[in-house]
Amino acid sequence: MTDEADHSYTFPAGFTLDAGATVTLHTGSGTDTATDLYWGAGAPIWNNAGDTITVRVSTGTVVLEETY
Repeated sequence: MTDEADHSYTFPAGFTLDAGATVTLHTGSGTDTATDLYWGAGAPIWNNAGDTITVRVSTGTVVLEETY
């Protein structure tokens, strides 16, 4: 996953997300679960004025792009 400022997060090895399922990616620290992942970033990542996230699979194919 990347954002407009080229911050990048790599999903844990073996992580899968079923069609229609959701996962929440937290910027801070915590323990990953099936529904919550933790980036462990030491500084803010998301732009307060809006951002675009792009999620790619291991081959580089974009599977989601979302702007808020």
